[in-house]
Amino acid sequence: MEAPIFLTPAEIIEITRAKRSSTQVKRLREMGFTVRVRSDNSPLVAREHFLKAMDALHESSQAQISEPNMDAL
Repeated sequence: MEAPIFLTPAEIIEITRAKRSSTQVKRLREMGFTVRVRSDNSPLVAREHFLKAMDALHESSQAQISEPNMDAL
């Protein structure tokens, strides 16, 4: 079974740790995600965008860990 094209309401709650739509939208935007707002004010985040953004964060943190701190030498 394929994952839905948009993050589910449960996933949004897990990511933001918020139940209010306005707070969810605010927190998602603070995290740097592109968020659309539905007519009922609930956030809409494309799964592909979320996964790419999370992958980029992971790669960035891995690069920081694997590079030696030349200033410390």
